[in-house]
Amino acid sequence: MSAHPAARYVSLALIYIIWGSTYLAVRVIVGDEALTPLQLQLLRSIAATVLCVILVLARRLRTRATHRPLPAAPTLAPRTRARLALVAMGSGVLLWTLGNGLTTIAAKDTASSFIVMSMGTIPLWTVAVDAVLTRRLPTRRIIVAVLVGFAGLVLVLVPGLTSGSIITPGRGGPIMVLLMVSALTWTLGTFAQERVGASFDIWELSAWQYLGATLTLAVPVLLAGAPLHLGAVRAVQWVAFAFLVLFGSLIGMAAYAVVLRSFSPPVASTFAYVNPLVGILLGAVVLHETIAVVSLAGLVVVL
Repeated sequence: MSAHPAARYVSLALIYIIWGSTYLAVRVIVGDEALTPLQLQLLRSIAATVLCVILVLARRLRTRATHRPLPAAPTLAPRTRARLALVAMGSGVLLWTLGNGLTTIAAKDTASSFIVMSMGTIPLWTVAVDAVLTRRLPTRRIIVAVLVGFAGLVLVLVPGLTSGSIITPGRGGPIMVLLMVSALTWTLGTFAQERVGASFDIWELSAWQYLGATLTLAVPVLLAGAPLHLGAVRAVQWVAFAFLVLFGSLIGMAAYAVVLRSFSPPVASTFAYVNPLVGILLGAVVLHETIAVVSLAGLVVVL
């Protein structure tokens, strides 16, 4: 069932603003190595999983107490539900372990505003993936737009390879790969979530997604064996972490689920158009980051 028209657009506005600011929060946390990027992503996923499970249980207890049926997803056979839960977990791996996790790794060596500009390529990947999945070639107009968009992407990314103030010297190539794979896997995760989103309550869907991310993130964190220095985390970093969990993970994903139920994936991906503007503003004001004029011109071309 589609959300109320007002809720659709409020949800779209929320992901426009919230996800444009999460890269700044990540940069604040991993900037002084109090936590490794993977540790941050794992702790964020664990916290989000626990909170989502609490919300699911609280809603069920409240429903039983009032003897009202849940306005939930349709009744499913156990085997079907298990299969859909696995798909939901897989979408969480694509979205959070790979999509968001790779940007978290990149944040250690990259300006937050540059990361959020790179994520402006998500709508371009969405058009390409949609064409593959539907086996329908885009119209000539869309093909031209995508080519122009990738030309703008080149303008956005090139300064990162040449300026030591944007990407840590010597890390340009790997960071570019991380960001492009991140945008692509986020796109794939969006399509996967769209397939199962209507089968679950929003919080249950998010719980399955974060559980998938938690299980897959735990493996590289344990293999890395890096000590966890929670005592070294400063107060401002805990505030940033709370923002990531409550707003970036819970409110952001709930809003994104509403958006995906109400709009097509290409429309849902338009958050990547607005996020760079939010990210650039916050990066400049809070972290005093500077962005090359060429990158700004490239962002205009992508838009």
